[in-house]
Amino acid sequence: MSTRTCHSHFVLNVSWDSLDDIVRRWSDPPILNGARPTTSREQIGEGTFGAVFKYTVRVGTWERVAAVKLLNSVTGVECKTESEVATMCMIKERTCIPIPEVYLWCSSTTNKVGAPWILMEYIPGDRLDGTFKTMSRETQFDVLTQVATIQAQLFRLHSRYIGSIYPSLDEPSRALACLYHEDGITPRSIDAKYRQYPRWADQAYVVGPLHDLNFLDHPGSPPRGPYDSDKAYLAALVDHQDDDVPGGQLWKVVLDAFASIRPTHAGSNNHTFVFAHGDLYGRNMILQPSGKIVVVDWEWAAFVPWWLAATIADLPVSTRDTDTQEPITPDKAPTAPNPDASILQKQEPRQVPLAWEETTIEERLECLAAKLDDHGSCRVDPGEEDQQRFIAHIDQKWPGGYSADTPADAILRAHYHLALFKLDSSYMEAFWSGAEQRAIRAVVGMAPGNMLDWLRRVVRWSAKLTRDGLTGQYWLVRPTPAMREFDWVRWARK
Repeated sequence: MSTRTCHSHFVLNVSWDSLDDIVRRWSDPPILNGARPTTSREQIGEGTFGAVFKYTVRVGTWERVAAVKLLNSVTGVECKTESEVATMCMIKERTCIPIPEVYLWCSSTTNKVGAPWILMEYIPGDRLDGTFKTMSRETQFDVLTQVATIQAQLFRLHSRYIGSIYPSLDEPSRALACLYHEDGITPRSIDAKYRQYPRWADQAYVVGPLHDLNFLDHPGSPPRGPYDSDKAYLAALVDHQDDDVPGGQLWKVVLDAFASIRPTHAGSNNHTFVFAHGDLYGRNMILQPSGKIVVVDWEWAAFVPWWLAATIADLPVSTRDTDTQEPITPDKAPTAPNPDASILQKQEPRQVPLAWEETTIEERLECLAAKLDDHGSCRVDPGEEDQQRFIAHIDQKWPGGYSADTPADAILRAHYHLALFKLDSSYMEAFWSGAEQRAIRAVVGMAPGNMLDWLRRVVRWSAKLTRDGLTGQYWLVRPTPAMREFDWVRWARK
C-alpha cells in the first residue's frame, strides 16, 4: 500500500491501517491476475473540527475514489456526526440540492479507527472561495443563481422547533442504512438516543439538540435544545455564558432590545422555523467541471429562526482593500432612504419610475438589475451586506452604506438579490427585515466588554441620526417598521 498523507494535529492518533482497510473493503476491488489493490490517501481539507482525505483504491487500470471526513474528538462530536449524516441524507431525499452521497459512517470515538468518520462521495472541482472572483461575469451570474436556488430550497423546509436533524427508526432512511456497525453502535442504539425528541416530517427524522458554535466552543458544554421559540434560543445563549463573568444585566438589556424590534415576517411566525446550512461559505461549495455547484460540510445545518436562516451566502469576490474603504458616517448619510441612488447615479442618467418609498420590492430589484454597460469585473462581497445596513460587527463604527460599491458591484449584487426574490420572495423579506436580529444574535454570544462596545456604537449612531432628522435611514433597504420607530437612545437610558 502506498500512502501520501498530511497529518492534522487532531488526527495523529488515528489508526490509518484500520481506516485504509474499511475503505478498501467498501470499494470491493476486483481480482485481476492476482494483483493486490493499492490504497492511497491525500488530505484535501481541514477545519476546526475535522479533516477530509481523498482515498483512491487501484487494481491495475481499475480504480475507485472516495472522500473520508475525520472528526475531532470534542464534546458532543458523536451526536454532531450523527446529525451531519442525517442532514445529508435528508437533503438528498427531500431536495434537489447537489451534495455528496454518504456510503458508510461511524460516530463512536472509541472505534478501531480512533475517531468518528464519514465515508462519502468524492467531489472533483474547485472551491468557490478560490475561483469566484476570476470568473467571467456570465459564470458569476450562473453561480449566484445556483446558490440562490440552494438557499430557497432550504428555506422551504419548515419545523416547529429550533434544532438539528437526527435519524429515526420509525421510518426507513438512508442515514441508518449506511451505518458501520462497530463498538456497540447499531441503528437501534442510535434511535434510542433521540426517541425523546419531536419527530419531523414523515417520522424518518427527529429535531433534537442544536449544534451551535456558541455551545460547542466551550469544553464540557453539550448541545442544547430543541427550542420552541427564538426567545428561548437566545436565552439559552445567554445562560451558556460563564456565571462568574459580570454583565448578566447587559445580556438582559440586549434581549429586551430583540423583543422590542422583532418584526413580523410575512408567510411565517415566531413559532415556525426554517432550515439553513449554517456555514455557506465559498470553501464549502465546490464548482464541478460541468458547472454544477455541490454543497459540502453540513455539520452546522439546523432548523433556526427565519431571520437567522435568511442570510446572503458569503463569497469572497471583493478585490478592493476593505480595510481602507471609507465608511458612510452620519454626516455623509443619504438624504433619502434609497441606498442605491448613488449606484444608479454612477450609470448614465436614469429615471426612477416612482419615489423610492412608493416602489414595490420587485420594482426596486428590477431597477437595480436593469441592463447596464459593462464596467469590468464585479467586486461585490454579498457576505458583508448586514454590515452595510447595520452595525453588525464589533469592529464597525458605522454601517458601510454600500459606499464602496462600483457599478459592476451593483449589477452582481442586484442579480443575486433578484434571483433570490424570484425563487422565494419571503426569503428576501426575511433577509431585509432580519439584519438587526442577526446582529443581536451575534452580540449575545460575545463577552460583556465587546457587547457593551457594540451597544455604545449603535446608540451613538442612532443619536446622531436622530439629531440630524435621519432616523431609520441606516436600514437602507426595506426598513423594519418596528425598528424604524425604535428609540435606541431612550431605551439605553432605562
